[in-house]
Formats: sequence, C-alpha cells, structure tokens
Amino acid sequence: MKTRNIFKGAALAFAIAHSANADEIQRMTVAELSARCTAQNTETQALCLGLATGVLSQLQANGNFYMGGRMSEEARSILQLAGAACSPVEPKLALMAFINWSKIHPEKQRWNGLSGLASAIQEAWPCKEHL
Repeated sequence: MKTRNIFKGAALAFAIAHSANADEIQRMTVAELSARCTAQNTETQALCLGLATGVLSQLQANGNFYMGGRMSEEARSILQLAGAACSPVEPKLALMAFINWSKIHPEKQRWNGLSGLASAIQEAWPCKEHL
C-alpha cells in the first residue's frame, strides 16, 4: 500500500510539473502552499497530494526506523530532528491536517511550505517513546 502511494504521488507530481517547478516548490511558504492546496484547481490539488504523499512517506519511513528497536541517543536525536510520523495515514488526510494546521498557526505562515507540511504531519501523528 505504501509503495503504491509513493508511486501515485510521484506520478501526480510528474504529470503536473508544468504547474510548479522544483525551485518554486522549495521557495513556497506555508501561506502559499496552503493557498494552492485549497484552490479549486485539479492541477494544484494533484501537486499538493503528490507533495503530501512524498513528505508523509519519508516521515513514516523515519517513524518505522524510530519505533523499530533500540538505537543510540544520537540516532534518536537525529531522527527527532529529521521528523517522524508513526501511524498509517492516507496522504489526503495528511494534506487536510496541513491545511488545518496552517489555519491555526498564523505565526508560521512565512515558514517554508514543505517544512510546514512535515510539521503538521508530525504533530498530528507523533511517535511515542519506544520502550
């Protein structure tokens, strides 16, 4: 299922590459990304779903490693900084969490959009301490 979502997200992002290039995506703020993701435009909706799929997949992979067993404090610290999400979540739900997060955090509107997307996902589905 996760592999299918990764391919789906990559295909969606590739199919609409003309609507936003990689540099533009990297420079988008939370406010700009949120505005795009709430627009009633099929291309931008597909772009946002692709971005959410990619970010979610990376955070879930980090979460699997985080929860996978014992690790050094250094490794745990690095994963906490990199970000992790520890629940099975559909990309559409992750995207909705980002849109809601951006509304309740007006102080973060100037943050990088992808960082905001990752923060929203991590806050919604955090990893509990592994014993």
